[in-house]
Amino acid sequence: MVRIINFGMTNQMETEGLIQTWVNNLEDLVRVESENIMEAQRKYLRAPYKDPKKWFLVLELKKMHKMMFGNVWDSAGKYRKTLSVDGSEPQKIAVHIAKLCLEVHSWLDDVLKYSMLQMAAVIHFRLVEIKPFEKGNRRFARLVSDRFLSSFKCPYPVWPAESSSIYQEALDHARKGNLSLLVEYMHQLGAEDPSLLELLTNSAFSKYIKDKKGILLVKTMLGKKKTVKELVENGNAIIKLAEKKKLTEIAKILSIAKACNESY
Repeated sequence: MVRIINFGMTNQMETEGLIQTWVNNLEDLVRVESENIMEAQRKYLRAPYKDPKKWFLVLELKKMHKMMFGNVWDSAGKYRKTLSVDGSEPQKIAVHIAKLCLEVHSWLDDVLKYSMLQMAAVIHFRLVEIKPFEKGNRRFARLVSDRFLSSFKCPYPVWPAESSSIYQEALDHARKGNLSLLVEYMHQLGAEDPSLLELLTNSAFSKYIKDKKGILLVKTMLGKKKTVKELVENGNAIIKLAEKKKLTEIAKILSIAKACNESY
């Protein structure tokens, strides 16, 4: 069952481009935006598994934004044409979104250093920085990163109604090249990487645990305390499962990691 998340609504009344003529105060605007966004959440967060490579595409991202705000703003799904204090210059938005799509695809083709949660955090931050649309960019970034996690059946954050100082601080640190605070904040709100057991049994990961890509992903996950604890507590069963699936190199890496951590 989908978890309906309060994304935090527009904090001041704006009327230019407003489709619903009956909206005449901030309370009405919050209500109509909330209803529209919840429909988008139902559509994208409870859908059956769909490989992100099949939906993390330029046109699909624009469709997601339109689904979120299409009944509220006439600019929904259309790239921003006005200058902003922050965000990409309007003429560069299309290029920056296309590059992000290519980058995400490259991760999924050859996972080198990111876990699923780390990838979601990068996606979230990049979309906030690009600020592709006139309205709702942070809410859009949250839904896209949540959909990414949901695609792998990973828990995603339950975002608070209002943006907190912790969230803003995490974004500020990300601008300086440190994404760890954003990853931790999303984790505190309920987002999780898969466990080793899930990685080996969930069909959503089957193509990502083969060959070099799987080895690199497992090594990345072994950098997390939660994964190490799981390996120490239930390592024998996990290693046997890897061997049964003929993931010989992964089984070997897990065996070495288990032995090293048990010795401390």
